[in-house]
Amino acid sequence: MKQLRVLSASLAAALCLLAFAGAGSAAAEQFHFSAASAAVVGQQISGFNKISLTGQSIECENAAQEGTGPAGKTSESLTVTPTFGFCKAFGFISPAISTNGCSFTYDANTVSGKGSFDIKGCSAGGITVQVNVQFIAKCRVVFKEQEGINNVTYTSHLPKDALTVQLESNNLHAEVTESVGLCPLTKGTHANATYTGTMEFVADKGGTEIWWE
Repeated sequence: MKQLRVLSASLAAALCLLAFAGAGSAAAEQFHFSAASAAVVGQQISGFNKISLTGQSIECENAAQEGTGPAGKTSESLTVTPTFGFCKAFGFISPAISTNGCSFTYDANTVSGKGSFDIKGCSAGGITVQVNVQFIAKCRVVFKEQEGINNVTYTSHLPKDALTVQLESNNLHAEVTESVGLCPLTKGTHANATYTGTMEFVADKGGTEIWWE
């Protein structure tokens, strides 16, 4: 009888462990596509893509991001190449912005509803923003490769014809390498720059479903 009670207790403990393990192994959040290797294009849908540091800002009216969906139709990450158009920076129009091969890699996994993205794959230092107004001002800012840029929200549409990505990041690292004349920036590293903007992504020009869950 004693052996039976010990066996029953051991079985109950084993079942509890299995239940706990099952609860902790919920499926990871992922980006989903209804077709393999879809052409992914994201366009800014409201306001600006805006980066702010030391009280100054870079604002772009026409930001875009393009990439290719996973061959297996689902992935925990999505990598896109950013471009920026119709910009002004630090009070000056038409800054020179070079992405230098850098890409944004979005992480589908979230904590308290917020995901993140990385800047990766840069061929020459990082994304650079330059202002050069002869005899007046010269500014240069570099956004180097970095991980875990925070506060990204993913919203799927119904029907699944688009995916909205909202950026409200406040831990972007920026390095001001040049500040001459009327450039209002302070040289050095700035660890808490903000990046805000809302992008809407479609796949194969809307012909392929795209969603996050």
